[in-house]
Amino acid sequence: MICEAQEKPLQDLLDKLGFEVFPVPFRDVFEYGGSLHCATWDVNREGTAEDYFAAGYQPLA
Repeated sequence: MICEAQEKPLQDLLDKLGFEVFPVPFRDVFEYGGSLHCATWDVNREGTAEDYFAAGYQPLA
């Protein structure tokens, strides 16, 4: 999971949930109206859609 480098609590939570976390220094981009999702949403990918969640995954309430 790519995560902003200064978002330590989020990194800890994702790690605890079993995700491999890749901290990326992206804080300065916030001033321009977005973060990692906004800057990467239009990335084209090859292959088929995949479900990355285990069967029975329940989102956090």
